[in-house]
Amino acid sequence: MKLSAILQGVLLSVGFSVLVYAEDVPLLLKKIEQAVPTTAQISEVKAKLQSKKKVELREDITLAPFHQRAKNPIKTTEDVYCNGCHLPLPHSKSLRTRAFMNMHSEYIACESCHFKPKKTRLEYRWYDYQNKKIADKQQSRLLSGRDQKDKTPIIPRTGRIKIAPFFQNKVVLITQDHPFSKQLQQDWKKADLGEKSRLQAKIHQPLTTTGTKCAQCHTDHQSLFDLTTLSQSSAQIKAIQKNTIADFFKHYNSEKPLKAGELPPIEQRIKMIDLLN
Repeated sequence: MKLSAILQGVLLSVGFSVLVYAEDVPLLLKKIEQAVPTTAQISEVKAKLQSKKKVELREDITLAPFHQRAKNPIKTTEDVYCNGCHLPLPHSKSLRTRAFMNMHSEYIACESCHFKPKKTRLEYRWYDYQNKKIADKQQSRLLSGRDQKDKTPIIPRTGRIKIAPFFQNKVVLITQDHPFSKQLQQDWKKADLGEKSRLQAKIHQPLTTTGTKCAQCHTDHQSLFDLTTLSQSSAQIKAIQKNTIADFFKHYNSEKPLKAGELPPIEQRIKMIDLLN
């Protein structure tokens, strides 16, 4: 069954006009409907699904933290479409970069790095997931470039406002409360292995496994993001463009992640002086 048929059934059942919805359908959803995964792609997904094992946490071996920690205020699972299956901190493969990349997930939408439709010019703005609207940069909580003279109280980020892609002034992403997301969750529970493989291959085909490279944003030359629009000060823009950690990763061949305990080749090892230059 085509996704459009599923959507029509869902929308009619909740009293929406299919015609109105068709005009406002997010670009990502359009690309999912157009996706035609190959047999090889479906087989690859099927193999991954078969290899997955259920993980159970044992409370009797859980260690208490060494210091008192406040409850994490970032709760995006109920809003972000990707978090229906992926963890809120999804990057885990690369020991070198995972902490840095997961930090980005607090304020950059997954689709900003993993949705790159060909021949399509996207714009990037702050988006409020909770209120489903564009947010201004004063709400962004992006604090890079803060200096000692700035005594403004720091307000913790909530993960509700992120940099998201827009197309023709409309956000391209889907949220978990979208009719498509709800229907997808129901269909997934009822599907067998073959149906799950086809469905997962289809919804992932418009996305890229490899995200945007650091240098595409942390640069003063043709950045992916319009930092003037997204940032709050010139100091903040400069701090993003000349980010020390992003510059650190330029020395690495990120296509070959290190294994636990493995050292990088001698030509990729960084001295402290390299970070100060």
